[in-house]
Amino acid sequence: MQHKSSPPLPKSSTPRWLVPVILGAVLLVAIAVVFNAMQPSRATQEASNAPGLGGGIPIPTSGTRIEPPRQLNNFTLTNQDGQPISLSDFAGKPTLIYFGYTYCPDVCPTSLADMARAQKLLGDLGTEVNFVMVSVDGERDTSDVLKRYIGNFSETFVGLTAPPSEIRKIAPDYGVFFQKNQVAGTSAAYLVDHSTAIYLVDPQGRLHTIYGYGIPPTVLEQDLRQMLGG
Repeated sequence: MQHKSSPPLPKSSTPRWLVPVILGAVLLVAIAVVFNAMQPSRATQEASNAPGLGGGIPIPTSGTRIEPPRQLNNFTLTNQDGQPISLSDFAGKPTLIYFGYTYCPDVCPTSLADMARAQKLLGDLGTEVNFVMVSVDGERDTSDVLKRYIGNFSETFVGLTAPPSEIRKIAPDYGVFFQKNQVAGTSAAYLVDHSTAIYLVDPQGRLHTIYGYGIPPTVLEQDLRQMLGG
């Protein structure tokens, strides 16, 4: 009995020398895909490298609402014109409050500039909002010093100062921390470690929202517009 031989298999049209080239190209593409997947996005890199924010700490995109808004205790401090002014004097308008000091090398000017930017974004509504800086360094921040300092950000900003002992009576109401810190290698006699939040007080004098450092001015603007009903 005769066995029929199988027909010969068709020869590959791909030259043998091209096979390793193709495999190498596929391998390189796979490596590139994996490598790109492991890299942080451009937005993430920019957020991590933002001035004043530690690497990996995201920029806040909203404030923390206090539900329900909490009534704040009234206080009386001295403004940049040497006149007494109380929290109750700001009633009837939203008020943004920042606790800082004029010798602050970084976070204070950044935060005040953000508040000034929010004021400009509000346009005519900016006059319907109080923008306030409370000094945590009353020993150096006299009324005259405050007046020169806050004038760099807005002519309508209010600066308030008092001895540190008086500010310590106010601070717990907002959860504010501050203390002197001797730092070697600086020209300043001392720096002040302090909280970096911005506080939104509603027209009724209640703590409404707390914003973390780096909050975009557009977020402040939007929240203020909402509170103003505009």
